Amino acid sequence: MHLILLQWFGCGTGVLSAFLMALNHKHSRWAFVGYIISNILWISYGVYTNAPGLIAMELGFTVINMVGINQWLMRPRKHKDHIHNKFDDDDVPKININL
Repeated sequence: MHLILLQWFGCGTGVLSAFLMALNHKHSRWAFVGYIISNILWISYGVYTNAPGLIAMELGFTVINMVGINQWLMRPRKHKDHIHNKFDDDDVPKININL
């Protein structure tokens, strides 16, 4: 039973984290925390089911997500303008018409 829970919680946290990232707003950076939780769950599942490929992949994703946490949560001021909103007033070309 616990393997089923590991599998589905790992799936759920991964999908919800991807959705949070896809929203592309100021809280999207917290998706990396969800990804780490998902990685831990999938690594646990891989250990219990003897799936070395899954374990290796999730360890790689864990390293990548640690970089994401470092870049987007530990040092957010460096990336304060990391989200580009195509509807910002500053990005709209200005047309001056002098009559």
